[in-house]
Amino acid sequence: MVFCCFTVDLAKWLETKSNQIDSLDFSQLLLSGRKIAELIRAFNEMLEFHSLESKVQVREWVTETIGILTQMLRTGNINEDILVNIQIVGDFGYAWGSLIDMYTTQMQILIQKHPSAVSKLRAVFMKLSSAMDMPLLRLNQARSPDLVTVSSYYSGELVAFVEKVLQIIPEKIFSLLHSIIDIQTNSIKEIPTRLDKDKMKEYAQLEERHKVNIMYKYGWENNEYELFTNNNK
Repeated sequence: MVFCCFTVDLAKWLETKSNQIDSLDFSQLLLSGRKIAELIRAFNEMLEFHSLESKVQVREWVTETIGILTQMLRTGNINEDILVNIQIVGDFGYAWGSLIDMYTTQMQILIQKHPSAVSKLRAVFMKLSSAMDMPLLRLNQARSPDLVTVSSYYSGELVAFVEKVLQIIPEKIFSLLHSIIDIQTNSIKEIPTRLDKDKMKEYAQLEERHKVNIMYKYGWENNEYELFTNNNK
């Protein structure tokens, strides 16, 4: 009975805190910052209760909430000076041209080995767009009629660079398709309509089918597959 009452009280307390979080108004950063600090302190005190040791899921949720609230508090404390410093430090305009071209091959190799790295390269492409900021800013301040022309030029150069880096993706896809078709055509035997039981192992060709499956799933070619299997024997 006591445990049941504790559970009900805990649910009500968490619901109250949830409503307080929903009521945060970030147009009033100072007031919201104080409320967030109070919420973090309240959740930390709650985690000290010995009765919560058996409620692993609740502790995980509360710990995750504390982490998010702490991040919100830090974000709310960002002022204009910090934003300016981030913009200055994050300016990637100096890399435009021959410097970034030096890494095109390395980026393509990275995409070949780890296809998921494409999402990480998005930040690089976004940063390169900062190369346009300074010349366009000066042209805009001078009310130059060349603003649209210069903007189109830099945009075209950026698009051309992105296409140059990412062209490895269709090349990789068609290379994989060629390897898969080669295995399915020349290595994997066609299963007859009627098959004797003693020949099932012969036609199963588990090694070849596993190789095709790995290539479908991970995008590895024959030599990469062999390297992987040799390292795990």
